[in-house]
Amino acid sequence: MKKLTLLALCLMWTVASFAQNALFYKSEDGSGAIIGVGADHSLSVAKEMNDATIGKDWTHIVHIGGKLMFYNANTGAAAIGTATANDIKINNTFDVGKLPTGYTHLISLGSTRVLCYNAKDGSGSVGNITGTNDYKNLKSFNAGGLPKGFTHLTAINTNAGGTKILFYNTNDGSGGIGAISSDGAPQMLKTYAAGKFTKGWTGIVSVEGKIIYYNSVNGSAVLGMLPPNNELQTVKTYQPDSFPLNFSHLVNVGGKILYYNANDGGAAIGVVTSSEHIFAKQFPSAAIKPGYTHVTKGAVTIK
Repeated sequence: MKKLTLLALCLMWTVASFAQNALFYKSEDGSGAIIGVGADHSLSVAKEMNDATIGKDWTHIVHIGGKLMFYNANTGAAAIGTATANDIKINNTFDVGKLPTGYTHLISLGSTRVLCYNAKDGSGSVGNITGTNDYKNLKSFNAGGLPKGFTHLTAINTNAGGTKILFYNTNDGSGGIGAISSDGAPQMLKTYAAGKFTKGWTGIVSVEGKIIYYNSVNGSAVLGMLPPNNELQTVKTYQPDSFPLNFSHLVNVGGKILYYNANDGGAAIGVVTSSEHIFAKQFPSAAIKPGYTHVTKGAVTIK
């Protein structure tokens, strides 16, 4: 297995042809990196950044229709940015209090909309990112507007062109399928009682119409799918130790799953077929700098 080394002194980006990129970010000091995922499943650095590029203390970063939204759950501050092939640009910053504090999840709903959710009480809002890099609130809902306590929210793009949301609670195995109406109102289309799901999934990602549920502690996983009737289905089950352990982040980057271990910098690229998940390439410790707190899909295709 060839070791990938990221050289901080490298001034030229060497990303494989037609790569997709991902933004890695460390909240406590604002450092980051743009890393390309090549068509050959390689990883390459486009740029490493210091705290002056993005800023510190963002608790959430989400990719929304070619733009990046940054949010601080402690202060309510936010920003809108874009990514070029080898850089991140902050286009607009919002003062403390632009958004309510306390949101635990921000989920992209497609081209311009974002769902903000507070797991503590089920409150939230739906906002829109405008063409001028502004954030407009479309709908706010009070405590109980959505069920509380969900630990994972995953956007699932449907064949009909819409977006559904998978809600999951890793502690009790409960969950649900939701959607957001055209006016921004949340809807629960299906709810699953405690124990319906396997407990303990630490990462969930949707890719190519399928869903991967992953347990970083024991290496088990499930490949599933969501038919139009909102009845989640299992395609294949992977027993403990089938997947590598300790991946902290799973991200859909251009139809591939980028796995990252924040503790040691290990990484892997997974691909999903109609019936199984395959690790196309695995990278050793320090393939990527360890310690990043956030990984999200970038905003451009690097050519």
